[in-house]
Amino acid sequence: MSRLVTLFALSVFMLAGCSTVPAEPASNLSGTAWKLTGWSEPGVNPQNFTITATFSDGRVAGKAAVNNYFAGYTEGPGAKLAVSQAGSTMMAGPPAAMQAEKAYLRLLGEVRSFSRADDALTLADSAGQMLLVYARVPAVTKP
Repeated sequence: MSRLVTLFALSVFMLAGCSTVPAEPASNLSGTAWKLTGWSEPGVNPQNFTITATFSDGRVAGKAAVNNYFAGYTEGPGAKLAVSQAGSTMMAGPPAAMQAEKAYLRLLGEVRSFSRADDALTLADSAGQMLLVYARVPAVTKP
């Protein structure tokens, strides 16, 4: 009987050792959706336009005032964030909205870090200066 208990204890010990493999760190942004509420662009209120960002599986996409946009992103280590050059649809819109879109896509390309606090996301440049500020919105899930 003691041999059976010893074998059982040894099996449990070996299985416990297998479960200590570190898991991949979870993404801080994947599966989140945001609406732009502020930015570093002077003289233009981003809340006058629909500008959004949804992060999923290494891609960020949304509405950039007039057009839909899409780009890749890499997160980490830590709070680092890099967004590739964005592509977009090519519709024309009112001049003010087109200017806001151009500014947004330029700022998005300058992003080098992020911070999250509750339902707010701030994207910053390489010097840590705020570029874009978002409020969280419910993410749309695919059926």
